Amino acid sequence: MFYFFFPGLDPPSNITKIDSTPQSFAIRWSAYNGTATLLGYQLLVSLQGDVKKEITVAPNITSVTIKELGVLTEYCVQIRLIATAAVGNLSDCFFFSTDEFNGKFLCSEMDV
Repeated sequence: MFYFFFPGLDPPSNITKIDSTPQSFAIRWSAYNGTATLLGYQLLVSLQGDVKKEITVAPNITSVTIKELGVLTEYCVQIRLIATAAVGNLSDCFFFSTDEFNGKFLCSEMDV
């Protein structure tokens, strides 16, 4: 399927971090309220300009937990709308960091 970039599809706003762990963070954004038929949202997660994850979610989803990230690492998250036959512009970079590892381990049994 081909998509065309459509300048009228403004990227989601109010992108905020709502939770984080040493290897993940959860974000949310304001829902699209325009007139185009929305198919979903596309999120790009980058580290130093290199896209590490590309996530697409349904149009009714406005929050996501991004997992399997580096400990105490800052990532750029950009979001855009995907509408019928058109893709909106990417949002600005929103920078979010994972937490520091606290050094505690939970062990069950260990053979020595």
